[in-house]
Amino acid sequence: DNIANAFAAKGVNVIISFPEEINYGSEWGIINLTDSIAQGNTIEDAILQDQLTDYTNDRITRLRDSALRATDNMTSVSFANVLVIGKESLAYNEALTSIDLPACTDAGEAAFFENYELTEVNLPKLKTIGSQAFSGCTALENLVIENGVTSIGGQAFEDCISLSEADTISLFKKMKN
Repeated sequence: DNIANAFAAKGVNVIISFPEEINYGSEWGIINLTDSIAQGNTIEDAILQDQLTDYTNDRITRLRDSALRATDNMTSVSFANVLVIGKESLAYNEALTSIDLPACTDAGEAAFFENYELTEVNLPKLKTIGSQAFSGCTALENLVIENGVTSIGGQAFEDCISLSEADTISLFKKMKN
C-alpha cells in the first residue's frame, strides 16, 4: 500500500502481483519490473530505466486490453507464452515494426490497430482474429499464421495495403482446412 500511495501521489498507478511479478501501470501500459528489481534496483529506478524499445518477457501469458497501447519508442515485441492479446493491447504504436507471439491463439478486437510501421508478425498458432485486428497496418508485408484459424472478424485486414492478395487468399484457405 505504501508503494502504491507514493506513486499515486505522482499520478501513477502501480500494480503488484505476488510472488512472481511486479508490474508498473502507466500511460504506456503494463511494464514488468520483476527482473530489474531482482537486480537490486528500486521500483522507481526500474521505471525510469525502462525505455520500452524492445519488449520481451517469457512469463506473461495474457496481455490485457490496452496493455501496451500507444507507446512512442517500442520497436519490437516478443512474448513466448502469451496466449491471448486483449482489445487494443498492441494498438497505436508509432515505432513498432515486428511482433513475435509464437503461442498466441486469440487476437482481440483492434489488437494491432493502426501500427503504421509494423512490417512483420509471427502468430503461427492463431485461431481467432478479432474485428479490425490488423486494420490500418499499412506496412504489414510478412504475416505468419499457420493452419487452424477458425474465426476472422470484420475489417480484420482493412487498409493492409502491403499484404499481397496471395497472402490474403492463403489465409482464408487455411481457415477452410
